[in-house]
Amino acid sequence: MVQSIALAALTHDKHECLQHCADILKRTGRRPVWALLTALRLQSVEIPRDLRLPGKFDEQIAVVENADAKYHVKGLRLVTWRVPLDIVRTGAGECTSPACTWAMCASRLSLGELIVLGDSLMRRDGRLKRARREDFVSYLDMSAQWALEHGTRVFPGYRDCRRALRLMRENTDSSRETRTRLVMMSYGLDCPDPNYAVRVAGGRQLFLDMAYPRFKVCIEYDGEHHAYQWALDSGRRQLIEDAGWRYVQVTGADLGDAPSRARLARRVAERMAENAGEHADDGRAG
Repeated sequence: MVQSIALAALTHDKHECLQHCADILKRTGRRPVWALLTALRLQSVEIPRDLRLPGKFDEQIAVVENADAKYHVKGLRLVTWRVPLDIVRTGAGECTSPACTWAMCASRLSLGELIVLGDSLMRRDGRLKRARREDFVSYLDMSAQWALEHGTRVFPGYRDCRRALRLMRENTDSSRETRTRLVMMSYGLDCPDPNYAVRVAGGRQLFLDMAYPRFKVCIEYDGEHHAYQWALDSGRRQLIEDAGWRYVQVTGADLGDAPSRARLARRVAERMAENAGEHADDGRAG
């Protein structure tokens, strides 16, 4: 249910953006290459928090090679990008590819939100999956080689991209799940496995939001649901616990401030410690 609502909202935003871009195209004979926020919206990608943008929020953004190539169209903001662009086609014409857009956002985001954006581009839901890990690797490698050949620096944010790439994960379901995963690592815990598959009663397969399989500890993010969804979640939790897993429920409040995040990480660590001896023995016996 939650995923379909997210898809509907992103699709609605995409159509709004398509209309804004179409209005701009009617007023100019040029064909902008859409970038940054506009590229994300045209590709139905969740917008990360605190994306620092040039100009006004309601302006559409396109990219040109250098300042001399800039031109003026009302409602359009132009930015420059010295590294070769990677382009894809959309209903509004050309825009920067997911990996290229992610790289362009690097200097405008915190490291954490750059990781969130990377995960958002690699969703488990095929309707929202826009890239794979190798796409990011290829774009960064190309950018570094281009900079070397031209005797110039790599783009702003390149180092953060390399750092973020090590922490990004494919096949996640939501930005809040990514932020929860980052909380675990920020307090010294290992990175949990996202969307870990487990068998429960009746041979059913469930995907845990995040898991520490060695300790049989799972972490599930629960958003705001209707009563029907709460009933489904309750039944799901029972199945998971009956299969021998310790269940840690996370809500928005747990991610709200530093003390809350610290308490969340402590809860997870405590569940891991409770199971450590038993499951370590199981592993040695196997």
